[in-house]
Amino acid sequence: MTFDSIAQAQAILDELKEHALEGGLDPNTAVFTLDIAVGTNALDSGRAVVTVGPPSAEFITSHAMDITWKVIVAAGPHHDYLASWTNLDRVAGALLAPPTAIEQVRPIAWQPGSAARTYSAYELTITTSDSP
Repeated sequence: MTFDSIAQAQAILDELKEHALEGGLDPNTAVFTLDIAVGTNALDSGRAVVTVGPPSAEFITSHAMDITWKVIVAAGPHHDYLASWTNLDRVAGALLAPPTAIEQVRPIAWQPGSAARTYSAYELTITTSDSP
């Protein structure tokens, strides 16, 4: 069994982007990226960022596992709480439109990489299965 979590994360991100755009999200509203530096620049310019972190895995048998992905949806600008919350809800709303693979949503404060700023964010949970 091979496990290429970066490729899988990118595939999830691509599917989420397609779903959000089909749901009417303006493509200029959010950046979908695994590159935190790109994401931080977008946040500083007042846009939203959707990214996927490394997964956790639970082995359900010796040959199969459930993989849990944490998707972060964060929004800027950091200095305008209500504007960032509005951006955050706009993107999250498009991602949560049915049908969706998202199982859980919880608000968090997100500090990307070594950035000194903290942004309003949601952590979305998606579980996939991997078996031979």
